[in-house]
Amino acid sequence: MTTEIQIKRYAAYYRGWCQAFGEHEANIVEKADLNWLYGEEAIGLMMSSALQKRLTRHLLGRGSDTPAIQIMSSRILLKDEPLVMESEADRTGLSRIRALFNSGLLVHMYLTSHVYYPAGTRIITFSTRKPVPILYKEIGPLHILLCD
Repeated sequence: MTTEIQIKRYAAYYRGWCQAFGEHEANIVEKADLNWLYGEEAIGLMMSSALQKRLTRHLLGRGSDTPAIQIMSSRILLKDEPLVMESEADRTGLSRIRALFNSGLLVHMYLTSHVYYPAGTRIITFSTRKPVPILYKEIGPLHILLCD
């Protein structure tokens, strides 16, 4: 069974600006391309620099097309590029993000940062809280297909 949901996307008014992710627990694996952050009302994806560029361009690019991703039980599919979730941390993160998307709550997506992590680190954030309106503008939806 496949469920389609839409998430509101936001981009910063000025390049490099973003709000802080906030208090969270993290499951950090030093050499991993993807690390998961869990806040009270948010899940963050902190990526290696190579993955950050590709993921950010696809999910938050300002092109006219609306991006779509497929989330399966063991991978995320961006266009035709799979991100395989092999580690226990990835499987836990994928399970938690699927639960957030299946919650029926309105979810917002935007970039955040955090002082704990190296300069330039950006976190793709999925949250039930809207971002700070003085920093972000809505740029259109993200279509997510949740596949079993």
